[in-house]
Amino acid sequence: MAEKSAYASWEASAREVERIARDRSLPLWEKAHRVGTAYTTIELEGLRSKHRHKIFRHIAEVNVILQKYMPESFEEYQQMDEADLKALVALFRAMGPGK
Repeated sequence: MAEKSAYASWEASAREVERIARDRSLPLWEKAHRVGTAYTTIELEGLRSKHRHKIFRHIAEVNVILQKYMPESFEEYQQMDEADLKALVALFRAMGPGK
């Protein structure tokens, strides 16, 4: 059963991703690292199945990109290809409700 608090946390995470993605003071590599942390607080168990699957599909795509690099630290994002960094940010932006 869907819970209001789960959807509120999903929406809050999506707003945070947008804030990070639009922050012109952050370099792209830092945006790519930070957008992922915005989704760490989602209450997945409270979302409907189709919404959980949407998030899982995007996470799987993120993992395909990260497997090329296997970053173990914040600084290692600086070594990633620009196209991959942009793709990571785009995937997290697309993970929000209504996207």
